[in-house]
Amino acid sequence: MTEYLDIEDLLARLNKKKPAISQIIRELEEKSNQFPPSKRQRFLSLSERYKEHRRHIRRMLYRSGEEQEEAYLLLNDLIEFVSQLNTEEKGENKLPIPTRILFLASNPSSTARLRLDIEQREIKESIKRSSLREQFEFHTSTAARPLDLYRALMEFKPHIIHFSGHGEIVGDDEREQDSRALEWGKEMEDNLSGGIVLLDTQQEDKAKIVGADALTELFAGFKHIEAVILNACYSEVQGQAILKEVPYVIGMATAVNDWTAIAFARAYYEALGEGIDIETSFHLAKSYLKTENVAGHEIPVLLSGS
Repeated sequence: MTEYLDIEDLLARLNKKKPAISQIIRELEEKSNQFPPSKRQRFLSLSERYKEHRRHIRRMLYRSGEEQEEAYLLLNDLIEFVSQLNTEEKGENKLPIPTRILFLASNPSSTARLRLDIEQREIKESIKRSSLREQFEFHTSTAARPLDLYRALMEFKPHIIHFSGHGEIVGDDEREQDSRALEWGKEMEDNLSGGIVLLDTQQEDKAKIVGADALTELFAGFKHIEAVILNACYSEVQGQAILKEVPYVIGMATAVNDWTAIAFARAYYEALGEGIDIETSFHLAKSYLKTENVAGHEIPVLLSGS
C-alpha cells in the first residue's frame, strides 16, 4: 500500500486546524479496493457516515451543538483509521500491491507424470474468486527450463515464486503412489545434492537438476522476492538454503502426494487472496488439510528468516 498512499501526509493533513476531510475521503475511496477486507468495511462505514453528515448540514437537520460534535467524532475516527493503516504498513509480513506471482512448473518426459495443470488451474481459480483479486498478477512458466526461470525473474519481477514439480531423490521403498519425489538411477545419485527438477535447456526431453546453492545464488540478485513455495518432495532442505536470501520459504518435509500438494496450494492462495499474510495463510492452509483429513497434512513446513 506504500506505493499508493502517503499515510504520514494524510495524518498531517487530518491534524490541521481545518482539515480538508472531503478531499481525504475521496483519496481513500480511490484506493479502498486495496485495503484488507476488515479495513475496507471499516472505511466504507466511515465514508457513509461522512456523507450522511454532509446531508444533515445541507438540510439543516442538526440541533444546537450536534453538528460540531459529529464532525469532531468523525475526524477522530478517521485519524484512528488512517493510523491503523500506517501500523499495518510497518508490518514485515505484508505483500506489495499488486503482488506478482510466478507459477513455475516442470515435468520432464523422463519423469513420472504429475498433475501440474490441475494445480495451476486451482491456484488461478483461488485468486480469481478472491475479494482482492485485482491486487494479484499471475504469470505462468510451464515446461520450464533454467533459462525460463532466469527470464521470468528479469522480466516479471515476481514477489512470490511457486515451483510445482519433482524434488529430491528417494529410493523405491520410500516412493508412494502419486508422489512428487523423483526416482533416479544409481548412476545419477552422486551428482544430486538436492534441488528442483526443470527441463534441460539444451535437451528438453531430459531433466535438469537445479541445486539449492544455484537457486540461492540466483535469488540473491532479486530483492523483490518475498516468498518461495517449493511444492515438491523433500524441498525443506532446499528451502533452508534459499532462506538465506528470501524472507519466507514454504517446502515439504518429506515425500508429498500429488493431491495433497494441490489441496495445500489451493487453500493457501485462497487465504492469501483475502489479504491474509504469508504466515497466517500457511497455517490456515495446513488447518484446512487437517479438517479434510487429507493424508500428509503435516508435511508442508514454513521457514522464516525472522
